[in-house]
Amino acid sequence: LPASRNDYKLVQTLADYTIRRHYPEIGASLSNDSIAADACGENKYAMLLRKITQQTALMIARWQAYGFCHGVMNTDNMSVLGLTIDYGPFAFLDAYEPGFICNHSDTSGRYAFDEQPRVALWNLMRLANPLAVLINGGGAATNESVEGGEREELKPETVKTITDILNQFGVQYRQEYVQIMRRKLGLFATEESEDLLDVVQPFLDLLEHAKTDYTFAMRALCDAPFIVYGSPPNSSEKQLEVLVDSLAERSLTFSCAADSSDWKAQAIEYFQKKYLPRLSREMGADGGHALASETAARMKTVNPKYVLRNWVAQDIIEQAEKGDERAVDNAMDLLTKFAFEDRLPDYLASAEKYAGPVPKWGEGLQCSCSS
Repeated sequence: LPASRNDYKLVQTLADYTIRRHYPEIGASLSNDSIAADACGENKYAMLLRKITQQTALMIARWQAYGFCHGVMNTDNMSVLGLTIDYGPFAFLDAYEPGFICNHSDTSGRYAFDEQPRVALWNLMRLANPLAVLINGGGAATNESVEGGEREELKPETVKTITDILNQFGVQYRQEYVQIMRRKLGLFATEESEDLLDVVQPFLDLLEHAKTDYTFAMRALCDAPFIVYGSPPNSSEKQLEVLVDSLAERSLTFSCAADSSDWKAQAIEYFQKKYLPRLSREMGADGGHALASETAARMKTVNPKYVLRNWVAQDIIEQAEKGDERAVDNAMDLLTKFAFEDRLPDYLASAEKYAGPVPKWGEGLQCSCSS
């Protein structure tokens, strides 16, 4: 806003406050010289843009890995700290649909789930625009340098610095996303260069085709370590069948078993040829039941059983409206204390349904900014 009014002194004041309050390490790295560049030739405003770009990339990677759809990614709804803010028409995915739009006012799909990384980068480019004046001027803002609404031409080195910083968004986003997805698939210790293309993406493609419940599917993978070792002995084939059947049952595409037969065959082939061999290489040949249990337990710490889906929120609201004074408090306990737990305490026993299939009335439920 200040930049749109050519008030670059206020832009500098806001940037300086952000550095002092939230990124003091930037000032420390410059030995308290507010204008000087660091060893890489960047002044503190370039470093600020770099920090914000990195934090935003990490945040968006976590959104995508956990199936979070924000819905209103306007520039004023983005945080320079890489925090999720402005919880309006947000949603967690039910079915895995990359193009899912959680905001019914977003008729063009600008903020669809799979558009979120692109929009985040676009927003960073908007932020880079006012900061460019500070980067270009070596840290000294002068409103007088803007005459007739035109800024001074950016130096080539300024353009290069900003371009290099923004280009890092995609790199940092991908690194964080792949690392999270590796952990969600039980690949904690080893990295293979083609994990995303060979293991992660083919699984997501299967989920997309069947419109399978995303949170459920990732949680279901926690049974995979036992299939690797055939624990109990000679049970791998049957366990794999059970796992694939459970994924098909949580599909919004298949109306009967016959509809899913081809998909199940593809899923079994994926597990047998891609995922289970990769998980076996991760776990080693001699782990046995103990290692399978340990790996499964670790996977459950990164694959929640419960998330705040729209239909869950609506159900809680209706309970509260009917006079259940504990409904909201119990939901808070469920989602903050027991989201990753298999078993719930007795007072939350009725909340087990929130890990179950999406009711028909709740499929694809959308909200608006005024919800």
